[in-house]
Amino acid sequence: MAPWRIRDFHDDDLDAAIRLWEDRAAGAAAPVFGLSDLIAAVRAGAPAVVAVVGEDLVGSAVATVGGAQAWVMRISLVPAWRERGIGSAMLAELERRLVAAGCTGSRACWRMRQRWARWPWSTAVTRSAGK
Repeated sequence: MAPWRIRDFHDDDLDAAIRLWEDRAAGAAAPVFGLSDLIAAVRAGAPAVVAVVGEDLVGSAVATVGGAQAWVMRISLVPAWRERGIGSAMLAELERRLVAAGCTGSRACWRMRQRWARWPWSTAVTRSAGK
């Protein structure tokens, strides 16, 4: 069994999440969404998950849904916990929440390696008809 688990973001995760989001080594070099955007999103109940080891928050993934589209705002992971499948697990769980909210896909866009990139598996998000 993995020493980590993925769970919903809780209000009391905010301080640890802010420390993680402020750590440049834990996320994209030039994130598209700023710290204030992330804080506002999680306070407003945006889809978000965290990875924890024991009681320590080691990762987070936050999305925002607007109209017929959703965006992955940020995926952050403590460098020591990379290459263990945690980032993929957070993203998969976040996408499950987006689908449950009526979205049929996800888009993850942020600055990577000094250029804009979209993950190859990304698709535009649309809401199911009638939702």
